[in-house]
Amino acid sequence: MRPKDKGGLGVVNLTLQNEALLLKQLDKFYNKKDVQWVHLIWEKYYPSGVPHLRREKGSFWWKDIMRLHLKYRGVAIYSPNKGDTVSLWDDVILGSLMSLKYPTLHSFAKEPCLSMNAAIHCDDIVDLFRIPMTRQAFNELQLLSSEFSVFSVNSNENDSSSFIWSSSTYSVKKFYRQQFLSLQHPKPLRWIWQSKCMPKIKFFARLLLNNTRNILRSRNKHLEEGYNCVLCHENVEETAYHLFFDCSAATTRWLSIGITWDDSMDICQKIVNKIVETGFPFFM
Repeated sequence: MRPKDKGGLGVVNLTLQNEALLLKQLDKFYNKKDVQWVHLIWEKYYPSGVPHLRREKGSFWWKDIMRLHLKYRGVAIYSPNKGDTVSLWDDVILGSLMSLKYPTLHSFAKEPCLSMNAAIHCDDIVDLFRIPMTRQAFNELQLLSSEFSVFSVNSNENDSSSFIWSSSTYSVKKFYRQQFLSLQHPKPLRWIWQSKCMPKIKFFARLLLNNTRNILRSRNKHLEEGYNCVLCHENVEETAYHLFFDCSAATTRWLSIGITWDDSMDICQKIVNKIVETGFPFFM
């Protein structure tokens, strides 16, 4: 599916939704599900070696999916069994990224693109690194060797993975939500949607804060009458700040109900501070 809209948040959301759906196929592939196309790709393109450490192979459709491996590996935590689908240095193994856990030792690695399987089955772990090495690298080598000594390899069982949302099952919905966990919406916008008024009023209030004339111009929406405020005759561009706080029409109405604003704050800070100060819930 290709997004048809050429701009705006809708394209971002649609692209992210498409990626979340495609990662479901990548999850089937990495976990070697009992599906015919999964068996075919493994046997034809990746009989040995970790797929994301190899050059691109296959049809354009499959190459597009494999290019999403960084996003999949960003949410997956591997529990190696065979270790043939896991990179020793570049994948999160049991909660740790070995290249960050042993950074000095990693700089001495002969083969950066090494699978966990190849590392565990080597005759001598020292053969994987350039020598002589520094004392710090040697100390890290000792720690890595001790980890390998307690690591149990099960050649009859495929590698498994869990996800950062505390589940062993990939979820399109949870991956999509994970991308927005770090976003903090301004309180006034949350109050608008949580208010008890009619949906069309909430939607209108949301548009007022985000669709003034200057925003329309930035989105290449042509207005024949121009982009200046139509409530005053001061030839000032209509921004959200001007519309609510600088416009003479707005200031007159605020003064009529006894409200003044601190000009040093942005719109959301003004609203939050005024609610704290007066206890008046504008949007509730």
